[in-house]
Amino acid sequence: MTLQQQFENLVGSSLTNLNSEDLKPVALGFWYEDYTPNLDKMNSMELRRAGYLLDLFMSFNCVSDLRQIELMALTQKIKENLPELKLVTSSKSLDPIAQEWDLDEDISTAIQPLLQYQTRHYVHF
Repeated sequence: MTLQQQFENLVGSSLTNLNSEDLKPVALGFWYEDYTPNLDKMNSMELRRAGYLLDLFMSFNCVSDLRQIELMALTQKIKENLPELKLVTSSKSLDPIAQEWDLDEDISTAIQPLLQYQTRHYVHF
């Protein structure tokens, strides 16, 4: 399965049910392979989830400054093509980045096991 297909699977369903193994290839793609998803055929909910993942993954220290600029431009493009985003208020503890993308779901539990890969010392083959 390609990274694009894996990314589409991630954003195509609830983020709440994801585990770290679902996220790992896509996270490593963003962090170490300069993967940039094609967002052309995504609906509004998929774009919000995609924006959230991009926003979250680009915030890690293993992402170069140039790569962050590229991903920030992509997230800005997504925001421009979405209806006005409202800040979600939720009774449960929710990632503030997910709230910014008008989501009531996040990947906070699934991301923890991936932290070992977001270091400049990790070598991806």
